[in-house]
Amino acid sequence: MIPIARSAISEAAKGRPIAEAASGRPERVLVVGATSGIAVAIARRLAAEGAVLVLAARRLRELEPIEADLRVRGAADVALESFEALDFERHEDFV
Repeated sequence: MIPIARSAISEAAKGRPIAEAASGRPERVLVVGATSGIAVAIARRLAAEGAVLVLAARRLRELEPIEADLRVRGAADVALESFEALDFERHEDFV
């Protein structure tokens, strides 16, 4: 995820869209740790570009107000998932 995040940040800094898919459909993006910080900022930017977002965090309740905000900002769709990053056995199944 780090190279994708760096790429998204770089494109955002240049003012370029970061949610464009080659197919012309909205890009589907997984945002982990989406309850605060840079993850929320990236999710907001992607929402404004009409992305389909999957938000993942430990505490699902904390994602609910963020989901509403992202829908208002223009996200094509938003899904919420409970995810513990330190549960390494679940990583492959999750993605």
